[in-house]
Amino acid sequence: MSNAETTDRIFVTRNGDVQELSPRIEEMLLRDFEGLSLDLNGDTEKRPDFLCLGGELLIEMKSLTGSPQERIDNAVNQSQESIDLPRFYGDWPLQSVLKNLEPENALRFKSKVSDRLGRAIRTHIKKARGQLASFAQKNPSASHKILILTNEGHEEYDPDTVRFIVSKELHNYSANHPQKKEAIDAVLFFTEMHALVRANTASFPIHVMKASHSTHATSLDEVISRLARSWKSRTELFDVPELPPNYSGFIRIENAPTRLTEQKAWEQNYRKNPYMQYLSDSELAYLWRRTIFYGALLIESPSSLSKEQIKEILKARTHIQIELSERGIPLDTLRPTKEDVQKFIRNMNIPLHVK
Repeated sequence: MSNAETTDRIFVTRNGDVQELSPRIEEMLLRDFEGLSLDLNGDTEKRPDFLCLGGELLIEMKSLTGSPQERIDNAVNQSQESIDLPRFYGDWPLQSVLKNLEPENALRFKSKVSDRLGRAIRTHIKKARGQLASFAQKNPSASHKILILTNEGHEEYDPDTVRFIVSKELHNYSANHPQKKEAIDAVLFFTEMHALVRANTASFPIHVMKASHSTHATSLDEVISRLARSWKSRTELFDVPELPPNYSGFIRIENAPTRLTEQKAWEQNYRKNPYMQYLSDSELAYLWRRTIFYGALLIESPSSLSKEQIKEILKARTHIQIELSERGIPLDTLRPTKEDVQKFIRNMNIPLHVK
C-alpha cells in the first residue's frame, strides 16, 4: 500500500496485482473453521458451499464479479428525458450526476440507480436463501446459516450501498412472509475496494447485516466475531497519516497493477495529485474547450502538432475529464465558441501545463 497525497478526494493506492477474495475466504473456512466443501460431489447449484464447525455453521458464497456499469448506464439513458438529465460521457460517479438535479429528481434517479445496482445482489440472496433452506431442512444441526457476499473489484458496490440493499431485501422478505422464518441468518459482505479508517489506521472489516430474527442471537454473534477475527489476521492494516486524527469513515482503494497502459498511468497520477481541483469551473471549462479544439486539429491536420504537443493534449484531456466528472459538470455544456477558436489559434504555442 502507498498513501495518496493529501487531497479532498480521499483514497489509497494499492500497488501490485490484486488477489481475488473468494479463494482466500475459502482457505480461511477450510483451515480455521473445520470447513467441509459441499461442492466436491459436483452439486454446486442446489447445495451451499461449506459446512463448518462440525456441522453447526452453514455457508453459501456469492461473488459480485460482473461490472454494474451497464445497468447504471441503462438507468441513466432511461432517465435522460423523464427528469431532464444532463448528458455525460464515460463513467461518472453517481454523486456527480446528482449534483445537476433538483432534489426531487435526484431522489428519483438515485432510487432507480440503486434498484439497478441491487439486482445482482438480490438475485444472489434469493438463490442462497433456497440453497440454505433446502440443506438446513435435512440437516437441523446447522443452526447458523450465513451468506458470504464478496466484491471482486467494483467500486460501485461500496459498503453503504450494499448494506442498504441487503438490509432492505432481508426486511422485505420478513415483512412479506410473516409466517415463514428467513433462511438466512446473516449476510457478511467482504470487500477490499473500500477501507475503513479510524485513528489514521485503515483496515478491511467484514460488513454484517443480520436478519430480524437474528438480531439478539448471541451464539450467532460469537460465530461472526470469530470470522471477523480470523479475517482480520489475514488482511493488511496500514497507516494513513495524512488524514486528520479524528477522521472516521470509508475511503476508496485505487488499484495500481504491476503493468499500466500510458492512459491508465495518467489517470492514476491525476487521482494521486488532482492539481486542477483548485481551478474555478470557468477556468476548467476553458481548458476543456481548448483540448477539444486541439483534438479536432489533431484529426484534421496531425502534422501541424509535434509529438510532445499530441501527448500533452491527450494527457490534459484525461486529467480534465476526471476533474469534470468529480465536479459533475456535463460535457455537452462545454463546447467551444467561435471566439474560443480564434483565441486558441492565437495561443497555439502556449503549453497546457499538465503534470
